[in-house]
Amino acid sequence: MDTQSTRYINQLVNAHKISLILVPLIEAIEINKRTAGVDDLSLDDLLKKVIDTGGDIYQELLDGDTLLDVGLVSDKLFLTLSKSLRNNIVLYNAPSLSLIKEELTDMMKEHNGFIQKYQNLAFINDVGNSRLSKFEERQSKQYSLSYIVGGLSQMFMPIWTFHTNLYTSNIVDEEKMTTLNLEASDFVVKSMDLILDKISSSQGSYSKDFYGSSVFLCAEMIANVLHDFHGKLIKNNSSLNAYLENPESILSKLLPALYSNFMILNKSAENILAKSKSS
Repeated sequence: MDTQSTRYINQLVNAHKISLILVPLIEAIEINKRTAGVDDLSLDDLLKKVIDTGGDIYQELLDGDTLLDVGLVSDKLFLTLSKSLRNNIVLYNAPSLSLIKEELTDMMKEHNGFIQKYQNLAFINDVGNSRLSKFEERQSKQYSLSYIVGGLSQMFMPIWTFHTNLYTSNIVDEEKMTTLNLEASDFVVKSMDLILDKISSSQGSYSKDFYGSSVFLCAEMIANVLHDFHGKLIKNNSSLNAYLENPESILSKLLPALYSNFMILNKSAENILAKSKSS
């Protein structure tokens, strides 16, 4: 592919990424027009807040040696911040990212080992028999990091939202909310690690190609399950009280369903790869 075509494709991809980040902010502004919850919302100001917060998070992590320096901030980190800002405006009339900034930073520090593990597994050192150029190496690391950080952020979003709702409803105080965030996020990361080990083990030479996308897909499926689960949990006082006492005791009940879903996904992947090899 010639240089000009490559440049046009890169511009198109970048425009798509920016559009994804803008959509939640535009939605928040349109909803706010009907509810009149927050005065003087501006798309430019909201986007600047997302970009500045993402830059601050990334710089803090680099300063603390939490992440490998790949030269770019993950677009999926910005997307997570955009969705969080949308939720804060719509649910709480609060155009602020101060809480999620702290949560995201703590999440990436707390689970740095998981992030590094799957970034290394997803990163492919060689293309055929030739080494990657420095640019291609940075691009590959950025690509894998984007999926992994974005996946964790996506998975933690319903957890943070649920616990924030408990806090704003005066069911828990701020200290308990923080504790629940840590305990629940730690459990789902360990669960995802177990699931990913199973789903990748039978892919053979294709395994590395599956790691990055599998992390994000796994996180998205867990996030959807958690969202539905939290909706039912809030309606059951005894289960909610048990969850507040020990989140893992209640969340562990979701594991059989999650394993089942991913075993089906794994089997489908095997069938597709088998057809690919025979064709």
